[in-house]
Amino acid sequence: MTRTTCINAIASAVRECDVRSITGVPGYPVTELMEHLISEAHARWCINEKVAMEIALGASACSIRSMVIVKHVGMNILADPLITASTHTTGAGTVIIAGDDPMAAASQNEQDSRYWGMLSEVPVLDPNPANLYDAVCEGYRIAEAVRTPVIVRVTDRLLQSESTIDEKQTRNESKSHLFDRSIWEYSMHGRHQLFHRDTYPLMEDLSETSDINRFFHEKTASSCIISSGYASVIVESIMRKRRIEIPHLSLSFVNPLPIKHITDFIGDRRALVIEETEPVIENQLRS
Repeated sequence: MTRTTCINAIASAVRECDVRSITGVPGYPVTELMEHLISEAHARWCINEKVAMEIALGASACSIRSMVIVKHVGMNILADPLITASTHTTGAGTVIIAGDDPMAAASQNEQDSRYWGMLSEVPVLDPNPANLYDAVCEGYRIAEAVRTPVIVRVTDRLLQSESTIDEKQTRNESKSHLFDRSIWEYSMHGRHQLFHRDTYPLMEDLSETSDINRFFHEKTASSCIISSGYASVIVESIMRKRRIEIPHLSLSFVNPLPIKHITDFIGDRRALVIEETEPVIENQLRS
């Protein structure tokens, strides 16, 4: 295992996954990440986020793995091709790095990019520094299994943190994932039926069995904690400093939410949900 910065961890995952098309739009907190990738990969700045997304989808249709890097407000701009892609399907994997800015340190507002996954019905990963590298690699495997883009949500504090990389992992080469042209034989209604019959249930299965969701402090207790993303680091840090051991489920695959996994974990205990920025997980569990 090698310790490195989270930006280097993403760059290593890009190399590992043989990503050959990277597009992005500058903006805090992802500008530094994009500048790093431009220095060593086939990456380019785009005039806006919609163009960046469309270039990525074009690469995907040509069996080229692609990545789109935007800040949270940029997700608003690329929403049109993103939402359409979930039912029209993709070819090689497309991963969107969505840079959220909790507390609006250098942005005009706060937004939670996890909502875009719920709206567009695509997988969302919300990694912590320890599994960031694995989450990006997992994103490409998921994208090619379900044939939709995958959103990987990052935050400013996550990108400023250190991560770990397992250098013994085998290369995750792209295996010529062709765009399935048979989708055009279906009407729009038929594509939606196919998506909800086959694709979304597969997303749910992948979420329930994902290795990037992790338990901590498995023990008998009357309460438990559920967290996601960088908030998981804060939870573990506080418990370590105060020598507290409470069962803790750290989620990184957050859309679709692994409901069975969570309900089995909670059982009849009280649950405290810790997340940033919006109560996305909490609201789904309440319903």
